[in-house]
Amino acid sequence: MPSLITLPEDILLAVCAQLSVADVLSLKQTCRVLHTFAENDYLWHQIILNVDLPLDIPFDVDPTSLSAFELQRIVVRAMMLDLRWRDTNMPTFKVTHLARDSRDNYVDKMQLLPGAQYLVTTQRRGGSTRTRLILWSLKDMRNPHHVASFNVAARVSSFHADLRDDGKEVHVAVVADLVTTLLLQVYAILLEDPITHMAESRLLFDSSSRGTIFLKGIPDRVIVRNNLVATSFIGRVPGSNMLLEWYIFFYNIATHAQVIAKPPDPVDPYQYSNMFLYPQRIALVSSGMAGLTMTVYSLPQAVLNHEPSKDANTLPHALPRQTLEPLTQKYCMCGEGGPRDSFFSDVLQHPKLPPPGISVLSFQESDASMAHFSVDLICTKDQQPVKLRPHGQVACSNGVTNAYLGATGRRAVWVERNWQGDEYVVIKKWSLSRTDDKEQSCSGPSALIPNFSCLPFDPRDCYTMAFDETTCRVCIGLASGEMYVLDII
Repeated sequence: MPSLITLPEDILLAVCAQLSVADVLSLKQTCRVLHTFAENDYLWHQIILNVDLPLDIPFDVDPTSLSAFELQRIVVRAMMLDLRWRDTNMPTFKVTHLARDSRDNYVDKMQLLPGAQYLVTTQRRGGSTRTRLILWSLKDMRNPHHVASFNVAARVSSFHADLRDDGKEVHVAVVADLVTTLLLQVYAILLEDPITHMAESRLLFDSSSRGTIFLKGIPDRVIVRNNLVATSFIGRVPGSNMLLEWYIFFYNIATHAQVIAKPPDPVDPYQYSNMFLYPQRIALVSSGMAGLTMTVYSLPQAVLNHEPSKDANTLPHALPRQTLEPLTQKYCMCGEGGPRDSFFSDVLQHPKLPPPGISVLSFQESDASMAHFSVDLICTKDQQPVKLRPHGQVACSNGVTNAYLGATGRRAVWVERNWQGDEYVVIKKWSLSRTDDKEQSCSGPSALIPNFSCLPFDPRDCYTMAFDETTCRVCIGLASGEMYVLDII
């Protein structure tokens, strides 16, 4: 009588590649032959592409270079973490306090780098206009410590950090408002030496160096990705004292090329809410009465060239304004009904796993919706706008702040104020998953940290947060200046 183990190996591989991880693990328990077969490297390289969970795989590691044993361990750990995350009861935490300098004020902003092994924070010192930027190492939670710190001679309004592909260096870009101009600085931090446990930082770019200030306007946000820095700002139209436009300044760290560009569409500059950098593409998000619109453009060719500029140390007094073109794709997100309070993921997915995309968490009146949108980075021709509708809409109370979600859009956390009930502030978590027919479904929000808990702080004191989707690690900065790291156990 024919059995499963009598099938040709290629057919058995094709069959097993369509199974879920749980089914493959069950198959291993049936007999020795299938146990050995289910540990085939090629099989797990196929399975990993269909796993609908955030996986803790470093960006510089190709999943197909890992063995079946390593991939199985990563996937099983992700499944167990997902079960604990989806539990509607308050999870059990390991709480770690981060020691701080008593001279520092509360943390303005914080960002967890992919993998949650490093945390970047900015905080101001009492009575000073300077901002202190600190890179924390969270590799060993028995001894979390900062490996690099430096002062920025201004009040930083926005920053962004990028862990380089080799995992040995971090690029940090900061912008500050100097009233009539904006300051942009880019730093490189070589990660900690295994002996001294300290890192070396150096300044790569300073828009105010050599007495030249050419970025005039109100800073908005900044992104650094690979060797490219993009900072948006609102500035006056050349030759006009009244008209304002939304500009993007691009800087290539490797070639020192600099470009100022603007979107071709005439949109209120205050309607732009976010931007995302991809290889050779930039995605801009604007909000209006029609909801959210994301437009993808090609990056200026000048900043993509691999040839270094002839005089890398000279900064021009005035850069010509270019127009972003060509338009490659346009997406209409989150439907109609007016502007929403929307929060976006600020990290990219693993380049070797699902196709690139953007996650958005939107709140309107008493409803919340979260979804992940794939981005077409190959299309080079103008197309009709693609209407995308989020799934997983649920009810929530008003007063949502500090919302953070992962790159895949599967998990999110936010601070929610309940004005009608006894609970004043609750930190909530949310999960989004796909069903067998690839439709997105939401398991509903639940309390991550209720108002009355055994933790050493109250949710109402939460001033800023950082969240890593793959490890479910949450970092919290309090108004008092204290910082805590929460890990689900």
